[in-house]
Amino acid sequence: MQWLTRNVRSPVRIPLSVPTPANRKFLRAKASLDRYLYAMIAERRQTGKQQGDLLDMLLAARDEDTGQGMTDEQVRNEVVTIYAAGHETTAVALTWAWVALNQNPDVLRKLQTEVDTVLGGRAPVIADLARLLYTLQVFEETMRLYPPVPLSVRRAYASAPLGDYIVPKDEFVAIAIHNIHRHPAFWERAEAFVPERFTPDTTLSKHEINRSSHT
Repeated sequence: MQWLTRNVRSPVRIPLSVPTPANRKFLRAKASLDRYLYAMIAERRQTGKQQGDLLDMLLAARDEDTGQGMTDEQVRNEVVTIYAAGHETTAVALTWAWVALNQNPDVLRKLQTEVDTVLGGRAPVIADLARLLYTLQVFEETMRLYPPVPLSVRRAYASAPLGDYIVPKDEFVAIAIHNIHRHPAFWERAEAFVPERFTPDTTLSKHEINRSSHT
């Protein structure tokens, strides 16, 4: 992660094939991680032992069109994504959800009512998610106002117009997700916490959003 951060911020990008101290350190770290992950994948494939975890889900996944499973490299890439960047984003989203609920007690009461009704005091299971509709809306609105990754960088694979500018091929573009999620051109009461705006198949009018907002 340190190597990646420095590489992205540097105006001069030295190819990974150049054996600089930083590149060599990164490759050693990557090789160490790969040895651990590929050994874990191989052991799970060979034993077939079910652990009920993410790796089980990835190994069992099949392409809807071909019925094929993922290669070891594909499974490794999925695992390393969660390993390197999947846990803290979940924690950040949950933290902001509690902040938003604390600031919007009416939303909290409605959420608690749904949870109590659907679960009846028991711990939730995956099958319950389809019935926790308002809970999903709360998390979607949390992700809109407080995206765990507020800025994303993408590379242009071809030259493309962007307003009055032309983005050259291979140029990196920073996308300010936080700004888009709060832009008044796209969202009514953009700064307000209104989970109802994500009601399935419903477009809330400005009056409805103003009436529903508690911020």
